[in-house]
Amino acid sequence: MPVKTLTISCLIAYASAAIDKFTIDPATRTIRDSHGRVRIFHGQNVVVKLPNYLPTTDSFNFEYSMTAEDFTYLKSWGTKIIRLGVMWESVERSPGVYDMDYLAKVENLINQLGENDMTVIVDNHQDLFSRRLCGEGVPYFYTPDNLDHKCPKTPVA
Repeated sequence: MPVKTLTISCLIAYASAAIDKFTIDPATRTIRDSHGRVRIFHGQNVVVKLPNYLPTTDSFNFEYSMTAEDFTYLKSWGTKIIRLGVMWESVERSPGVYDMDYLAKVENLINQLGENDMTVIVDNHQDLFSRRLCGEGVPYFYTPDNLDHKCPKTPVA
C-alpha cells in the first residue's frame, strides 16, 4: 500500500509542476512558482528582427528555424524557457491595421514550445526605437520624420 501512495503522490506532484504558474517578484527580480520557490531556467532567445519576424518552420537551420529538429536539440540542451521576440512593427503593419495571421503564427509557436515543455516569455522587442533610427520595433510610420538618421541598409516596412 505505501508504494501505491508514493506513486500517486509522485504523479500528483508531477502534474502540479507541469501546470504550475510563475510570477515575478519585483522586490527580488526573481521568478517564483506557486509555492514561492525561486525558479532558475536555462533558455534561449528567439528574436527575428526582419520580415516575416518569425523563425522558419519548413526546414532546419541552426540560426533561423523552429522545427521538430530544433525542439529535439533544445530539449537535449536542457532548455526550459524561450524569450520570444514580437516586434510592434510585425503586428501593426499600417496605422490601425493589425496582422492577425502573424499573431496566429505567434500563438501557434508558443503552443508548440509549451507542448515541448518550454515556458515562453513574450518580449515586445525593440532596439533603438525604430528602423528610422537604425533599429527596429516601433513601426516606421509612427516615427517622427525629423528623426531620420539615414540608415541605408535598414529595410523600411
